[in-house]
Amino acid sequence: MDPLVLKSACSKRGRSCYATLATSFVEPRGVPPAPTPSNNTPGPSKRSAPFVRRGHKIEHALAEAVQTLKTPQQLRQFFVHLLVNDSVPSPVAIWNTFQDALAQDFIVESGNVNIGVNEALQEIQRALGEHGKSLATYGLPEPAFHSREVEVELAKWKPDTEILAARSATAVSKLNAEQYQIYTEIMDAVTHRRPLCAFVDGKAGRGKTFLVNTICNKLRSAGHVVLPTATSAFAAQLYPGGKTTHSVFKVPVGDENEELISPIEPHDSRGELIREASVIIWDEAPMAKSTVLSCVEATCRRVMRNNLPWGGKVVVLLGDFRQTCPVVRNGTRGDVVRSSIISSPLWDHFSVYRLHKPIRNADDLSYAEFVDLIGDGAGPHVPLDILQKVHDRNELIDFVYPSDVLDDPALCLKRAILAPTNSQVDDYNDEILSRIDGYHRTFHAADSLQSPEDIDNTDPALILTQARHEAIPGIPAHTLNVKVHGVYRLMCNFAPDRGLVKNTRVVVMHIGRRIVTVRILRGVGGVSAIDAEDVVISRIPFTATLDSGHTLLRRQFPLAPAYATTFNSCQGLTLDVVGVDLTKPVFSHGQLYTALSRIRHRSHAKVRLLPGQTSTKNVTYHEILP
Repeated sequence: MDPLVLKSACSKRGRSCYATLATSFVEPRGVPPAPTPSNNTPGPSKRSAPFVRRGHKIEHALAEAVQTLKTPQQLRQFFVHLLVNDSVPSPVAIWNTFQDALAQDFIVESGNVNIGVNEALQEIQRALGEHGKSLATYGLPEPAFHSREVEVELAKWKPDTEILAARSATAVSKLNAEQYQIYTEIMDAVTHRRPLCAFVDGKAGRGKTFLVNTICNKLRSAGHVVLPTATSAFAAQLYPGGKTTHSVFKVPVGDENEELISPIEPHDSRGELIREASVIIWDEAPMAKSTVLSCVEATCRRVMRNNLPWGGKVVVLLGDFRQTCPVVRNGTRGDVVRSSIISSPLWDHFSVYRLHKPIRNADDLSYAEFVDLIGDGAGPHVPLDILQKVHDRNELIDFVYPSDVLDDPALCLKRAILAPTNSQVDDYNDEILSRIDGYHRTFHAADSLQSPEDIDNTDPALILTQARHEAIPGIPAHTLNVKVHGVYRLMCNFAPDRGLVKNTRVVVMHIGRRIVTVRILRGVGGVSAIDAEDVVISRIPFTATLDSGHTLLRRQFPLAPAYATTFNSCQGLTLDVVGVDLTKPVFSHGQLYTALSRIRHRSHAKVRLLPGQTSTKNVTYHEILP
């Protein structure tokens, strides 16, 4: 049978090609499916497909996904997800078996199998590039012909030229004086092709995102290439076409203080894209380390073939040094300061432009002033008279998530409980999930230790037992409770070009044995809604360094409940209602400021304090404030 039987015409713009897919990943090319386990099955059958090497789990996860997914684009997305997480034992065999299904929409549009397969390979190549990978990484065939990245970028925006021009004209008329000065400075540099290194310093809610989108729309409407990037994938989603700085400049992952060298060369497609870019934008720059700044700057000089700072390009960095700073594992205050971009010799090349006027807090200027004082270093203890207070955990939960809100996952998108530690966050999430009605399953991770034979004087089983009960930053819990209609956040960059990045909020729609189906929660025009497209997620591998120094390997679904989150993880969020737990003090730079600056008005927040507590600790590293 054909792997894909089309049921409706394919939409060229959205590739909404609805289809019935084969029910097993080993069915399409005539390979019989693995037997369904039953009481009459005597034991594991011999593998019929040569590419299945890790047992039944991956095969059955793929089979579940095929039954769930509706479009070839979703299938390609899931294929890339499995590839980048090393979950496909034999990528070439799977590609050879399923290339028609993976390319079906392109085949229908072009009317030619070879052209369709080639376009599918190009899309997969671009998606892999978001993760620093390529087709060659997995031994997959290269496209017979390539579209240059510059051509792809310009073609992406060309159909919307008039819309972008109208949007930018409207937006320019709304810029305040500070924003307009920065806008005209950047436009003048682009028009006259003169170098510019600008840092836009703006406290939370000052209109940095609005300014950047205005610049992007204006330049794209005139046929310019613009590269909006951000340190985190979550922040990059604030800008159409935005990507992480690491992915655009192919910054390698290195050890602390190690020199980082990008593989981009002047003659390759990415080098051409950077060379043709009229403006390079980098949001959340203060969160990046100076080694990353040096890598990006050196890459610009290399592709521009000159030794001017940043290759003579127009480079705009944005951010707020008052919010969370670079993460240095087990680092001292001095280590953090030295890792900051403000300590880099390259910082001297930047002119600092400041945005002072509150926009997010325009309706509560006294609250904006209160938050600004915290960001500027008020303390070491800050009185909290301006805020509503509670002492009971349930009272804080009821304020942020009353029952009618919990019944509607979309309403939860713009709400959060914030706390300084992972253990507090876990406690809140467990309690809130228990209040939601719905089918649920508990998934236990597959944990192991890297090089257990090198462990001296400690029982590896004891280390693993302890790790199962720890809240380890950056990876999912060993025991993960997944509930239908529950709101979760992704813990990996699943598909950046689809908005599926780390910390994206999703709602669980279906729970299978080996896959979980979710949909993105989106905020559009001030209204939160559940996306119409299903996304299938499987278990993927994570690594973490334990306090003991051992490396933990964990395979688990990349999900965590999203009703509560840490102060460090809330940067970039604009919330309608927030509860802040301050029963434990903050312990790092910018945490209190970041938490309290998420809302527009003091009435939208409550803080939880200990009985008799009237103030809280504030930590500010004055050395990294510009």
